[in-house]
Amino acid sequence: LYLRDQGKTMRAMPFPDYAPHFLRNNLNRFYSISQIFATAQMFFCIGLDEAFLVLFPIQIAAFLMTCVRKSIISAGAWHFYYAAALGLNYIIAPILQYSSSTNNLSRGGFFYPTAFVAIFFRFFVPDVSKYVVWLIVYAVQFYAMYSLHLYTTVAI
Repeated sequence: LYLRDQGKTMRAMPFPDYAPHFLRNNLNRFYSISQIFATAQMFFCIGLDEAFLVLFPIQIAAFLMTCVRKSIISAGAWHFYYAAALGLNYIIAPILQYSSSTNNLSRGGFFYPTAFVAIFFRFFVPDVSKYVVWLIVYAVQFYAMYSLHLYTTVAI
């Protein structure tokens, strides 16, 4: 049974009662960091396989939310499967980045530091809008793409 006050986003997905507070905070931080890396991955990807890799956690989360609402799985199972789907990006994305590019070291040299700077600003600098952070990330990507010719196969 669907109730309107349950919410429709991942932030509204409840944690099981047995989940300790530190686990809840760390999972929410992991979800937020994964969102930053996914957005940075979209900025810095060359092939479509990298772009579509980001879609899997988004789509599986929506499907699993439906399963929770229909009592097919528990909220704890939702968090487990969603975290696992996000974790796959940390394993597969670097492999795709380094195997699909002729400029492997240069691409990795921009992606990871830029993503870590975005995470730093998002979590340690108070009152910084995520849109300002992404504007900075996109400026770095634009510079790398056109000035350093690291992304010659990408068309904007």
